[in-house]
Amino acid sequence: MKAQTLIASLCAALLSSAALASDPAATPNTTTLPAAHITDSSMDLNKTMKNMGRHFKALNQASDILAASADVDALLTYTSQAEALGLSLPDTDAAKLTAEQKAAYLQGMQAMRERVIALQTAIQHKRAEEAKKILNQINEIRKDGHNRFGI
Repeated sequence: MKAQTLIASLCAALLSSAALASDPAATPNTTTLPAAHITDSSMDLNKTMKNMGRHFKALNQASDILAASADVDALLTYTSQAEALGLSLPDTDAAKLTAEQKAAYLQGMQAMRERVIALQTAIQHKRAEEAKKILNQINEIRKDGHNRFGI
């Protein structure tokens, strides 16, 4: 059973990498991303992810995405924190991940942060259609991560 799980994880990572490579807009640009950091040390990874979900849901339900910059800012803050927490705290499930899984987690979180930054930019420049497309890309990254890690 463990071999099947490992094979499934590796296949998902390969498929995800191929999907990201075929969509340059979804590929994380790690050279320009600021370092991930913990903003609120009172929050564990689970609470941080729940806050990410809450702000993502608010963005998805916003009648005017251009007026939702506070949710975008919060989503970026929590995404950065989730990246930092997920790979650094020994009491999280991330501490039990293989090196490949940690790399996939890091790649997913960096892709998410890059897309959230692109969403901020689209909103700042009042480009609603572009913002909606980016929000869909964020949703795909979110779903891929949840599927990959069985969340």
